[in-house]
Amino acid sequence: MDVEQKTEKVSYTSLFELTGRLGTTVPLYDVTTKNVLSRLPHFMPGKLNPDQMKAMIGYIQVDELEKKDIGYKKKEVDRKELSHISTFQVLNNEEIYSICPIGDTHVWMSVSSSNELLNVNKNGKVAESVKLEFYPFCLTMTNTEELLITVDYCSPLIYKLTKDRRVTRFADISPLEAWGISVSDSDEVFVTTKTTTILVLNMSGERIRQISCGGNGLSVVCLTKGDIAVTTGADIFECKEIIVINKSDQIIHKWSGELDNGQTLKKTHQWDIARYRYDRVFVPDSNTDQVYVLSVNEGKAKCLLDKRHGVTYPAVVCVDRWGHVWIGCVDGTVHVMQL
Repeated sequence: MDVEQKTEKVSYTSLFELTGRLGTTVPLYDVTTKNVLSRLPHFMPGKLNPDQMKAMIGYIQVDELEKKDIGYKKKEVDRKELSHISTFQVLNNEEIYSICPIGDTHVWMSVSSSNELLNVNKNGKVAESVKLEFYPFCLTMTNTEELLITVDYCSPLIYKLTKDRRVTRFADISPLEAWGISVSDSDEVFVTTKTTTILVLNMSGERIRQISCGGNGLSVVCLTKGDIAVTTGADIFECKEIIVINKSDQIIHKWSGELDNGQTLKKTHQWDIARYRYDRVFVPDSNTDQVYVLSVNEGKAKCLLDKRHGVTYPAVVCVDRWGHVWIGCVDGTVHVMQL
């Protein structure tokens, strides 16, 4: 109250007196005093509630608590649980070459005989188109959300579409020709060349090293832990087998068409493959009108989609992070499914 009353009309003398009173009544902070918590933090023993955790963050696996081993449980891909989202047709019913997710709701698409990149949503509405000076073929997104593009047909050039929609040259891999392309989590760019050589580039487009894949490398997808999956075949879209190469550039697994029903495919036809969680590779096959799922750790594939889902002549596939499966077909039809 003294402070409030004296602030209206205060003299130098009274201000001096007030300052002195405050100095004697307000205790000074003692820097030597240690703050002591009345109760230290502690943890209560017990077990995790898996149902509660699953509702919060998804599917989990809880082992013994003392092992501190808590991880996501692998959710099986079951064709019976697939739900149809939409089916649409691209312009002029042209063949789909490549589909690449953008964020959560859209994809970039390259289409046969077109120099346009199409940005479409799950209902087929074209949100944007970008005209290029070349025909785009295979598409992949970098970790900084820039699009890398190989050229149809037979070109050593790789281009980049930036966020502000500028198209620049990313790399020239002459005398080889760029075909499939994929970017790893560690920003390495893997490029197949329709030969036994796979080139590895950095994000500046410079060559880091090259890998031998033992056959004509076509499509490529980056897996976890630095591994890659590559289709090899006799021509530009006929796959004889899929090989898995580890980060030491060694072939650690091969799939030659073995299915979980005991059958074996002699070959598959597609333009592009895709990877989903837990290193599962999605393989479309326009020969059998099916899309297969291959777990690289299990060695056999199983059918996910076929004619019963309305899918005919699937040639490309991509899976976004929400589990939406986009299937592009030879006749220009695109199916979107939910896993």
